Amino acid sequence: MNAPIVRRQMRAKQFTRDIIDTLGKRLFEVLLPIPKDAQLAARIAKETRSVIDTRAKLRDRTKEIALEVEGRDTPTADEIEALENL
Repeated sequence: MNAPIVRRQMRAKQFTRDIIDTLGKRLFEVLLPIPKDAQLAARIAKETRSVIDTRAKLRDRTKEIALEVEGRDTPTADEIEALENL
């Protein structure tokens, strides 16, 4: 969705109504560049999964650091639930 060709298509289909820019149902007209080469598609999928996993780990580490700053070693059940809802 962040490829230049996709962004150009979205901008071309976007229209302005008052202040809010919207794609509405025209979003379904956007063509996504999906590689035909199976190896390339697998590599992209693997790299994407890696990025998502890394972001999740970093988010969890950020929560741990927040608790450490508050001087708590382990979160209580209520704190775990509150952190999960962030």
